Amino acid sequence: MNSSKFNIVIIEGPDRVGKDTQIQAIRNHFNGDLWQVLHYSKPPKLDNADDYILYQSSLFNQMFGLSTVVPKLILNRSHIGEAVYANYRGYDGSYVFDIEKQWVDEESDDATVVIILVTDADQLLKRDDGDSFYKNIEEAESEVGRFIAAYHSTSFTNKHLINVSGKTIEQVREEIHAILV
Repeated sequence: MNSSKFNIVIIEGPDRVGKDTQIQAIRNHFNGDLWQVLHYSKPPKLDNADDYILYQSSLFNQMFGLSTVVPKLILNRSHIGEAVYANYRGYDGSYVFDIEKQWVDEESDDATVVIILVTDADQLLKRDDGDSFYKNIEEAESEVGRFIAAYHSTSFTNKHLINVSGKTIEQVREEIHAILV
């Protein structure tokens, strides 16, 4: 029976980078753990930046609160994605790191790992399904850059930035599993 040393795994990255594939691999590999997966997608259409921030702040406070009672949790997207995607909605998403600081303490930091997957912008464009925010190479590069900046901004110390460019699904899976055990 395989077990992870972490109770909370946050998987982030641009659309089509392989998050869902790697999350399924985590669940399959650590079959002895009962993992709950929460997928945070884009918020509903709201009128202004203040409404988005209020909505997202409430959502992320609930997310962090849930993480204290669910024994094994994988977050497919989280507050970190908001730091990136708020840009497309016309406001600064860095407020999420203030919310995060309210929840990060020694106990939660030891139990949580953040894994941000990135790839080359041209690879993102090749994989795009038409639903992504980025529409050209410059926008894709900017989005990848914002995920890298978010990686550096998070207060969690167990954090890993994995560039999946040129790697097989299995190579990325092995890299993630090495982090989790």
